[in-house]
Amino acid sequence: MWWLAWTVAASAGPVTWESVADEAIDTWAGTGGEVVDARVDGAVRARRVATRGPSVAAQAQAGMASANQVTVYAQADLALGLRARQLWDRRADALRAEGAVGRQDFVERVLDAWTTWWMAQELAEHLDAWSDEVEATLRPLDEAVKEGIAAPLDAEDLRAELAGVRAEAAAIRAQAVRAEAELRALLGEDVTLDTGELHLHDLDVAGLQNPWSGLVSRAGDAPRVQAVLAQAGASEASARFGARWVPTLQGGFAAADANGPWGPLGYVGIELPLRPAGLSEARMERAHATALRREADWRTDLVRGAWTTEASAFEADRERIRRLDEEVVGPLERRLRRLEDAFADGLVPADRVIRARRDHHEAEHERLVLAARLLASRAHAQATLRLLESK
Repeated sequence: MWWLAWTVAASAGPVTWESVADEAIDTWAGTGGEVVDARVDGAVRARRVATRGPSVAAQAQAGMASANQVTVYAQADLALGLRARQLWDRRADALRAEGAVGRQDFVERVLDAWTTWWMAQELAEHLDAWSDEVEATLRPLDEAVKEGIAAPLDAEDLRAELAGVRAEAAAIRAQAVRAEAELRALLGEDVTLDTGELHLHDLDVAGLQNPWSGLVSRAGDAPRVQAVLAQAGASEASARFGARWVPTLQGGFAAADANGPWGPLGYVGIELPLRPAGLSEARMERAHATALRREADWRTDLVRGAWTTEASAFEADRERIRRLDEEVVGPLERRLRRLEDAFADGLVPADRVIRARRDHHEAEHERLVLAARLLASRAHAQATLRLLESK
C-alpha cells in the first residue's frame, strides 16, 4: 500500500496526497510556528533576569549641628531565584503546548480542504464519464428518431438525464474551486496541487487497517490535553513563586558629625517577613492548577471518546464499502450492461436504461465518497500520530 505512506519530509514540487501533511507542517513552521517561537524566546529571555538584583540607596541629612549624617547602604533578597526560573520555564512550556494545539488545528484544516478538493476532482471525473456514456447512447438514438424507428420521448429522456448529470458536475467543480482557494490561502498562492495518477475508483480500500485503534490509548498525549496540563504546571509554579518566604539582607556605611568631627559607622540588618507578600494570589493559582488538572482528565476522556468514535466509524465505512463492492456495484453494473444491450436491440424503453444507469452511478458515487472518507480518516490518524511523536 505504498500510495498511503507518508513521506518523511515534504518534497519539492507539487503537493500530492502523499506530501500534503508534510507541506502543512512545514507551512506552519514558517508562519504560526514562528509566532510561537517568538513568544517562547521571550519567556526564555525573561528567565535569565527572573531574580531581583541587589539595590543601592544613599541619603544625607544636614542643617542641624551634631545631626548631620550621610548614609549609603545596599539590600538584597536572600533568594536563589530557583522558583522564579521555574516559573518562566513552566510558562515557556505552556506556550509550546499552546503552539502544538495551533499546529494540529492548522494541519487538520489543510487535510480537510485537500480531501474536499481531491474528492470533488474525482467526482467531477466520474460525472464526466457518466455524461460520456449518456452521449454515447444518445447519438444512435437520435439517428433512430430521425429514421422513425425510435420514439422521440426516449431521446428527450436521455437529454434530461444528461442535463442533470452536467448540472451536478458543475456544482461539484464549484466545490473543488472553493476547496482549492482555501488550500492556497493556507499553503500559499504559488502552491501546485496535483491529484496524481491514482484515482479513488482504482484503490482497494476495503483492506485498510484501522489507524485509530492504536491511538485511543494515547489520548492523554493529545495536544489539547497537554496544553491544559502545561497551563496547570505554570499555575503551580506561579503559586510556589507567590508563596515563597524571602528575607532581605541590608548592609551599609554611615558618617555623622556627632558632637565633633565626622565619625564612620557601619551596620548590617535583616528583614524577616511575617507572611509572604503573594500568599493570597498563590492560593488562587494553586486552586486554578487543581481545576486545570481536572479539566485535563475531562479532556482526555473527550479525546479518547472522539478517537474511539473515529475507530468505530472507520470500521463501519470499511465494512460498508466491502458490501457495496460485493453486493451492489457489481450486480448493478451487470444489470446496466444487459439493459443497454436490450435497448440497442429495441427490446426495452429508454427510461429503464436511464434508471439502471442512475442506480449504478449513484452506487459508484457512494463508493467514491466512502473511499475518500476512509483515506481522509487514515490521513488524519497518521498526521495525529506524527504530531504526537514530534512534540
